[in-house]
Amino acid sequence: MEVEGAGKAVEDQGCESPQRTFIRGRALPQELRTSQAWLKQIKQPRLGREKPWYQDHACFNLPLKERAVAIWPALEPATIENGCMHILDIGETHQPHLHWSQRSWQTCDSEIQGPPFLVVPLPSGGALVFDSLLPHGTPKNHSAMERWVLQFPYLPDNAANWTAEQRMELFGTEGKDVTC
Repeated sequence: MEVEGAGKAVEDQGCESPQRTFIRGRALPQELRTSQAWLKQIKQPRLGREKPWYQDHACFNLPLKERAVAIWPALEPATIENGCMHILDIGETHQPHLHWSQRSWQTCDSEIQGPPFLVVPLPSGGALVFDSLLPHGTPKNHSAMERWVLQFPYLPDNAANWTAEQRMELFGTEGKDVTC
């Protein structure tokens, strides 16, 4: 996920502060539960690899009509240089994308090249809140600074679960005449 000269930093988008929390234009479920206590994401200086574009919903056995959210707080500054979050323009309506097992469980790189995206630097203590269908990813850490964040995924408490087969029917590529 090379971003040289592509995308715009959130503070350049007319937002009052990079600390502002962004929530896609969907109502949040009334009752939420965390699907995992937390996911620690560390990008070591000059070694931290990219996390290619993907959608969180593709990782959960959750029907598409159910919405989940993720909270992504930065424990240290998440900068453009050390691999801060990149998201598709928050004004877009997002649909499920097919995912492939390549460098990670991810959308096809060529699928995300065209749409505009936002670069979301966060100060230590800042957080990003986003919908489970929002395509997002983080580039490699090219800096001398570590980047530490956590991710808390929250799912609707009373949601019905899908089977893995149902999830893969929507997000997977097996048995479909598609290439990436």
